[in-house]
Amino acid sequence: MSGAAAGARRTSLLDRPLNKTKGAEVSLSAFAFLYSEMLQYSQRRVSGIQDLEKRLADFGRAVGVRYLALHTARTPPPHKRPLRVLALLRSIHTPLWTALFGRAASSLEKSNDHPREFMISDAAPAVSRFASVPREMRGFLTPGAFLAGVVGGMADASGVAVEACTAHATGDDAAPGRVTVLIRFAEGVLERDAMLDEK
Repeated sequence: MSGAAAGARRTSLLDRPLNKTKGAEVSLSAFAFLYSEMLQYSQRRVSGIQDLEKRLADFGRAVGVRYLALHTARTPPPHKRPLRVLALLRSIHTPLWTALFGRAASSLEKSNDHPREFMISDAAPAVSRFASVPREMRGFLTPGAFLAGVVGGMADASGVAVEACTAHATGDDAAPGRVTVLIRFAEGVLERDAMLDEK
């Protein structure tokens, strides 16, 4: 058999159906290497911590937008993207986190003080484990800004307006690397959900 005939039978990754690659996972070491390189690349091109966190959030936003498109394409017909706040947050909390990190996020909570704020916490995110933060930035830089970007990107792609999506290092003795992503939805989003419930 000639090499050309054998090569013609192989299919490219792009030619495979989307639902056939559903169980394929990226290894943790590959993710760690990619994230570490992304962090180093960004550090060389920014002047301050806020710029670095913004750049990480921008990288995460692109991942969130693309993941939502992939997740929507993989769901059985009819292909629906989450349009309501709770459906969006549940799809981020479990399927997104499971696809990216191999497990669901630790918690999903609604703020007691502000009705438009929700929090997704992860006790041991991979982005905190594999981030080599320079000494001068320790305690100031939150590598979880990437996660906030992913969440914000999914919300934007769903058409749910978000005012702010930020990450905070909320570690304690039990979970020193804990990161909490705070999502503040724009005014009118919860009212829109209530109107949809009335119909």
